[in-house]
Amino acid sequence: MNWALALLGVVGAGAVMVFALGAVMSTAACSDKQCPNLGPNGISFGVLFYGAPFVAAVTVVVSFFTAQRRRGVVVPLLALALLVADVTLLAVTVAQ
Repeated sequence: MNWALALLGVVGAGAVMVFALGAVMSTAACSDKQCPNLGPNGISFGVLFYGAPFVAAVTVVVSFFTAQRRRGVVVPLLALALLVADVTLLAVTVAQ
């Protein structure tokens, strides 16, 4: 179960990156006058975009050490929660 969730995190990171690219492409026609409040406030887009594969990679590496432990499933579940938070932040900032 632990490894299935860790690999799901890798797939989820890819989905986050596709969603982020789509979000950026949907704002290509916006200018400062049309969309004055566009973009994350305080969080760089680079962190939201490149953070997803970093979280997935760290999850796989850490799962090598925690997969056999009793609460080892917490690591991939936490990674999936971070990826969901990433998509939520992207969706909220683009929708403004």
